[in-house]
Parts: sequence; structure tokens; C-alpha cells
Amino acid sequence: MLTRRAVLTGTAAASIAAIASAHDRAVAAPTGGSGFDVGFGDLEGGALAGFHKGPDSFGVFIKWHKAGAEVFFKTPTLGVVEVFHKTFFKGWTPVTSFFLKDLLSLDGVEASFSKFDKQRGEFFLKGANQIDVIATFENNVDGVQIDIEESSSD
Repeated sequence: MLTRRAVLTGTAAASIAAIASAHDRAVAAPTGGSGFDVGFGDLEGGALAGFHKGPDSFGVFIKWHKAGAEVFFKTPTLGVVEVFHKTFFKGWTPVTSFFLKDLLSLDGVEASFSKFDKQRGEFFLKGANQIDVIATFENNVDGVQIDIEESSSD
């Protein structure tokens, strides 16, 4: 397993480096790129997840042993949030996109994983306008299913 500390900062990078060192894993040289340029090893029975916040976007990536998924939330110039997603199971599916109905902007949005294990993940966005978005990832024998729901937190 290789870890790329150059793309991670702060506590996450230190934790990953410490775990890798404890398991006698080599640290890969930086590739000079940016974003989630992270190597990972054998994920049988486990999973890896991460998200990245940009100035007007959130990117979510989950990798299981034989499957993966990616969801990207972006506020385009039209003033609504567009969602792009794709899954991996024996190959990447085409990117699908749609617009959220209630969450109009990512300004002031807070995000985190609310659940995560070897079969399921939930990524939670809490909007400044009291609109919540939950992206649910289900890993099963047919691949990864993604469901994205909006709701009011009032």
C-alpha cells in the first residue's frame, strides 16, 4: 500500500502516515497533482472514503474492494446546485447529472459522513437555508446504488 501525504493536510495526513508507518508501508512520492491523488491497498472486507470541499463544490469518493462511487456537488453560474455521479463495478458507468430542487447554493453548507461501513455510506450536506441533502451509497453484489434526497430540517 502506498500513501500520498502530499495531497492531504493536517490531522488526516498525519493519521494516515502514522497508520502506514505502523504497518511498514512505503510512502509514495508526490505526483505534483492536486485533489484526491491517494493510493490505497487491499480493501477486501473494508472501505475507504473521503470528500473535498472547493470554493463552490463538494466531491465525495468511496472505494470498496470491488466497487466504488463518486458524487460531485457544484454550484454553476445558474445559481442552482448540480449533482454529478458515477459508480464503479467492473468499469465506470457514464456520468449522470441532475439539479437539486431546494438547495440553491453551497454557500455556508456544512458536510460530513453520517454513516459509513463496508456495505453502506451516507454523506450529509446541511444547507444554510435549512435544506439537508443526504447521499446514500449502497454496495451490494450488483454494484453501488446511489440515492440523493433533499429535505427541510425545520
